[in-house]
This record gives sequence, structure tokens and C-alpha cells, in this order.
Amino acid sequence: MVVKMATISPRSGSFEVYIRQQWCKVFVTLNEDNVTLALDENLNNSLPLNISTESTTSRQDQLPESIAGQKRLVRVIKEEQNGLGISIKGGKENKMPILISKIFKGMAADKTEKLYVGDAILSVNGEDLREATHDEAVRALKKAKKIVELEVKYITDFSPCFRKISALNELGWGSQEAQRDVARANWTETKTIPLKLCYLCRNLSMSDPEKRTVELHSPDGKSTCIIRFPDAAIASDWFNAIHSNVTLLLSQCIAEANQIMSSAPNSREIKHIGWLSEQLLNEQGSMTWKPVFIALTDKDVLLYDTAPWSKEEWATPFQSHPLLATRLVHSGRLSNPASGSDIMTFGTRCGTRNGVETHIFRVETQRDLAYWSRALVQGSHGVAAIIKEVACPVKWQGLDARLTIHYDSGFTLHTATPSDSQEPSTSNPSTVAWSFPYEKLRMTGDDWNRLLWLEFADGSEQELDLGTCPKPIVFVLHTFLSAKVNRLGLLAPCGFRCVLINIFSRTIQSKFIYFCCGVEAWKMSSKLVKTISEKLKITSPTVLSKAEELTQMLDIKVGSQALTMLNLTGSCPVVMCLELAANSSGKSFNKDEGLKLSGVNKKVYTNGLKALESMLDLSSCVTIKDLAIQFGCTPASELATKTLKSYEDDFKAKSGAEMDFLSPMFQATALCAACRKLKLKIDWNKLREVCSIKRSTYDKLVAEMEVHTMKLLETKKVEKQKRSRGSGLLDEVERHLKEEENSKKQKKEDVNEQGEVDDYEVWKKRILASATKAIEQGATAT
Repeated sequence: MVVKMATISPRSGSFEVYIRQQWCKVFVTLNEDNVTLALDENLNNSLPLNISTESTTSRQDQLPESIAGQKRLVRVIKEEQNGLGISIKGGKENKMPILISKIFKGMAADKTEKLYVGDAILSVNGEDLREATHDEAVRALKKAKKIVELEVKYITDFSPCFRKISALNELGWGSQEAQRDVARANWTETKTIPLKLCYLCRNLSMSDPEKRTVELHSPDGKSTCIIRFPDAAIASDWFNAIHSNVTLLLSQCIAEANQIMSSAPNSREIKHIGWLSEQLLNEQGSMTWKPVFIALTDKDVLLYDTAPWSKEEWATPFQSHPLLATRLVHSGRLSNPASGSDIMTFGTRCGTRNGVETHIFRVETQRDLAYWSRALVQGSHGVAAIIKEVACPVKWQGLDARLTIHYDSGFTLHTATPSDSQEPSTSNPSTVAWSFPYEKLRMTGDDWNRLLWLEFADGSEQELDLGTCPKPIVFVLHTFLSAKVNRLGLLAPCGFRCVLINIFSRTIQSKFIYFCCGVEAWKMSSKLVKTISEKLKITSPTVLSKAEELTQMLDIKVGSQALTMLNLTGSCPVVMCLELAANSSGKSFNKDEGLKLSGVNKKVYTNGLKALESMLDLSSCVTIKDLAIQFGCTPASELATKTLKSYEDDFKAKSGAEMDFLSPMFQATALCAACRKLKLKIDWNKLREVCSIKRSTYDKLVAEMEVHTMKLLETKKVEKQKRSRGSGLLDEVERHLKEEENSKKQKKEDVNEQGEVDDYEVWKKRILASATKAIEQGATAT
């Protein structure tokens, strides 16, 4: 199949190319399948090649005017021992004529006094050398007999030819040409760089904070062409134009590769190819990017150091992973402190016999990011639908068995019957020990070594001994589940979607024990912990051991996708784990140096540290009282507590949903609202950092808390006013009641002189008069 490219009009302009540690002016032309560079003849571009001209005699400065631009025939008689006595430069491969670069004193050529440095040799004894290579010219001069007739023509300004020859050849790949005008002694050096399978990128091999450069890397990865433009806008425009041409050429390359591979045994169809950069850990312990060529077949992910051309090269990738056991774990933008701009990356995790292999790849455009993300997801779902099932030998309750995971029907365990001496057969229904659909699965777990646990809805927990690392089968299970949900879409049962959420939640349950033994998956993180701890001058074995444990827990419990969403990549999580380990061990930690090594700004680091502390269950419960003591605002503690209680009651009444109101987010915002209304000054920014949430979310929550705080303060004010208005009358009534009580205790009865008790009506009038008098006095006081 031949893929035709759309006709694209070429563009051109004068820019700069980086050659031999300096920038040289070039005229750049972009065509459909190549970029042409023409070296500017300006002497400012001169690149010295250490050409010796010490043989120039005094007569070189006194050249006859008549020889300029004139052809001359010079006869030289060779000497038996010394030959002609000249040195030559140039040749067709160097895009210049054969030039005399040196004449040795006292030898045959010098004795003629008719040859000069800068003479172009047009022929030797009639043999034309105008299009000869350097080697052909040397052979022609050597095979000439004793008498040699040289046809020469002096080039007026030959030094630029010597000094600039093969400058563009330093780029290392592509074809080179020259435009020659001998009469004007003008040679224009050009280089054509093919775009087929080259790697187009920016800010990779050369730091470019101004975003003015574009890099082209050769398919073999050995040569680089860096072009610099006047400003970032022009550079971006040219990058997009070149990128479009490179992308169109990839379609041709895929067709050619499939044609080459069609005759190979067990050949697989190549779906996607292209150059990416993989994040690696260098010897200094820092992260770096290395170009890698990736090909996606219908079943595998293939990685190459160079772009493969032949059948043998396609058959020998330096690394390969089955798509069925490969997952896309994140895709998006990451901050790049080195360039001060964001870079687009996606990450993959693959289950292997040695554990989990993680790769982070960098792309150059948003379209590339979507292209590769979609290709990986669709590729894994496609192979799941094709393969349908996987099976592996296991031991279950001491019995030899075979676990089968089917794309549609779920899990089936076959055990050997007593009469069987070989591996159990899936074709015999009597050997089925148990079978569950995916909907019954509640949780999976493994020990990274050989054990796999499956928990189902009936409460049963099946422990299977695979005899090897269970990660490949775990990742296959995840791919099957993801593919089924993708196929069913919104028609997937709610219970089935919940199964997928539980499986991918990566939460460690108490019944599933993860043994953090020294498997291959931890080697890189352990090395990184050691390297960074040396830079931070942390030598405590307790801290180092705790930090390694935290990094392992981070990978199991959190995962790279969550870290990427928090902008925590590279060495940043390791630095944070070291700080958490140092804090828990009571050791000091250099925060300033740690912030530098993390590669993120202070805000991201602080928020990320709080998030990691929470996700690893290391943070203690923070209460309003604790925060009030910490920020010196204890008078607001009671009001903040009532505010949070009012907010909680109102939230439950309106939504009916459950919420963790013990979260630092609610504790801090309630205290902030109380302090504002009581006009207490505290460090507002530090209080907000306790929450580890966005500023907009924090402000919105504080505003809602302030509404409840105002209601509480208004209620308190109204009650106080009521008490102040009725205080005088109430006090008088209370005094009168006390006096009456005292009179009752004395039990004194008014008796007349004859010892008779007063008449009831008289007693009643006296009591009412006394009460009326007391009320009038109270009203007057008010």
C-alpha cells in the first residue's frame, strides 16, 4: 500500500543552525519530506579547520593580475624522491574544486614559479578533475609520469572554501550538495535532511527557556540538527509545520514496515509508531529524558533505541510488553522546572514476572498525547476481546489447579480429580472447584511474590499460589474489566461498575497483606532514596529504612496517577517521604535543600506533603482546639466549634449526605470564620495551608461558615438584650420571694390581743398591698 502525501507548499527563511559549538546563519527550506539548509557565505560563519598556509611565499602577495580568472597550463617535472611537492584540498564529496593548499619550498612545483596556493586543478595530463573526488585527484597525480601537465585556474578568494568546507557535514546525516560558480569563486554549501523517521522535539538536548529552538534527531539517534528562530512565535509556527510533515510520513513508514514484516514468521501488524522521550534516572540520581522509538502492534508494545529499517531490526526491540498486561495510568501536563514550562506526558504500568514496570513518556503536542493515550487504551481493549481468556497453573488448598479468567464469564478454578496425575483439564466439568462472574468480585490482593487473593460477594476469600509473581495475571484481570466496562458503557450494571472501582481503588485492606520484600520493582526507588539522602546529608538508618517503606507504600497505596494529578513526579515524592520519615523519627530535615531537589515550587510542595501525609494515614486528627492553640486564637475556639456544628446540621438537613466533618478542611475554615468575626489577627495563609485545598474552594467554604457564625452572634446579642431589659423587675421579685420565704421559716403568725388569728380578708389585703408596693418600686427602678 502506498500512502500519498498531500501537496504542501514549501516555506523558507533565514535562521541559525548550531554547528561546532556556535550558531551559523543558514537559509532553511521546508519541503514535503525534507528540510534543506543552505549555509550563508557571510565570513561571520567561518569555521576554522586549521588549514596551514605557511608555504605561501613572498611572491604569493605579488600575484600577476593577468592570471586572475584565466586558465593556465603549467608543466611540472616530478622529482624521483619528492614528487610534485604540493598538497591539495577539496573534492566532489566536499562540495569544492581540487585546490592547491600548500606548495613546498625547493620542490618541483615551487621551482616552476607558476603555481600558487589557491589554484584550482582542472585537469592532470588531460584527465578532467572538475567533478573528481579527493581520492580520485590524488590517484591522478600519483599515476602521472615524470612530466605532468596541470591545467589550473586561480580562485581569487579561496580562504572561505578552506575554512567553511564540510561545515554542514557535521550534522551527520542527509545528502549534501553545492552550487558552483568558478568564475566568481562562489561556493554555496547545502544540506538536505530527510524527515522520514526523524525525531522532532524541543528543549531536549539543549535548554531553551526562550522557546526559540527546534531539534531534529536522526533516525539512528546519533546526530542532531538544532535550528534557532528569531522569536518563540516563529519557532512554534515552524515546529507545527515540520511536525505535520513528519506525521504524514509516518503513515508511509507504517505501510512499509508491515510490508517488510509480512514475510517474517509470527509477524504481527504494526498499528502505531513514533519517537517519544522516556524519563530515566541517571548516574547522578536526577531525572533525564532519553529518546526512544515505540511501535504498537496488535498485541505488544515494542521499544527501540533507533528507528528500525530492516526485518532483523524490527524483530529485535530492546524491550517489549504485552498490551494485555499494560495499563495507561496517567495522561496530562506536568510542570518542568528546568524550562519553566509545562511538558505533556503519559505513564504506563506493566505487570511482569519481576513485578511492575513503570514508564513515563514525554510527547511534544496535545495531539500526540491524545494519539498515544487512545492507541494504548484501544489496543489493550482490542487484544482483550481477541484473546478472550487466559489460564495459569496454581495451587489451591494444597491441590494442583488451573485458574481461568474469561473475558465474558469471569473466574473458574479447575482442580485435578483423584485419578488424574497430570494438570487439571478445563474440558472436564467435574473438575470445577468454583466459578464466579465478575459481578461477584469484591477485592483482589497479592504479595508481589507468588500469592493472589480473590474476595467474592459471598464472603469467600480464595488464596491461590501461582509459584511466580502474580502481577501479570492481575494486570490481565484489570484489562478485562476495563474492556468490559468500555464495551458496555452506560449499560454496564451498577454493581459491575462498583467492582471496577473497588479493584482500581488500590486501597490496602487489613485482610490483604502486602509484603514489601526486595523485588525488582523497588530497586529504582531504593536507589533514588539513597542518592537523595546523601545530598540531604541524612545518614540515620532508621530514617532511610522508614523512607524506603513509605515509597513502597506510596506505589502500592496511591499509585503514579494520583501523584501526577498532584504534580508530584520524579524525585519529589521521594524527598517528601524522606521528610515524613525524618519527622516521625524526630530527626532534623533540611527543608530548603529538599525543596530544591524536589523540582517543584513551595506551594506545590507544601500541599503535596499534606496530601501524601493524609493518603499514607500519617496525619493525626486536627481539632479546632488544636488549631486555636497553634495560631494563638483560643478565644475563637468555642465560637468556631458552634459554627461547625451549625454548618454540619444545616448540611445534613439539606442534602442528607454523609461528610467527614473532622477533616482539617472544615476545622480550619470554621476557625477562620470565627476569627474574622471576632476580629482576631492570625496568619491566614498558614491556616489555609492546613487544608491542602485550592484557594477558591477554601474561600467559598469560609464564606459559608461565616453565615453560620453571624447567625450565632446575632442570636447571642438578642438574648443579651432581653436579659438587660428585664433584669430590674426580676431582681425585685426574687428579693420579695426570699423575704417571704424567710417569714415562713420564722412561722410567726399575727395574733390579736385576744390570741385569735387575723381574719382571712384582712390578711389577704395586707399581702396584696405589699406585693403591689413591690411591683411599683420595681417599675420605677426600670
